[in-house]
Amino acid sequence: MPGLIGRDALMRDPRSLTARRLRRVTLLVPESCAEGLRDLARVLRARKRERTAGPPFGWRRISPSAELMVDLRAGVRCAIRDTRAAGGERYHWTVTVVGMSDPIATGRTNDVASVRLQAEAALGGYSTDEREQSGKRNGTNGQ
Repeated sequence: MPGLIGRDALMRDPRSLTARRLRRVTLLVPESCAEGLRDLARVLRARKRERTAGPPFGWRRISPSAELMVDLRAGVRCAIRDTRAAGGERYHWTVTVVGMSDPIATGRTNDVASVRLQAEAALGGYSTDEREQSGKRNGTNGQ
């Protein structure tokens, strides 16, 4: 069929493997598959909207049992993991400085809302301390 790129053409030109922009394509499929592909396209567009909506440093679901929030300015990440354990051990959270192996704060609780608050408080406390320490090193007293 004209217009189709074979595997050999892709192997010769490595730039063709990198997506530069989105493209509209027409795909010929059996009629029985068309609605399923339309549904898949709707789901993918909805996921894209979810990922790009909201504040840039908010909680992001990275798997069915984990959420992540990153503060790029402070170089810190917060992670929440649902362990499915009973009681106060269900949600485990950590706050880690990028590049360090051990977390600077950690905890467990049974409520996802309170675990977010605890992790955010630990992140905020670290960010404030780091700004103050940076200010003292630079002679600005954190201002």
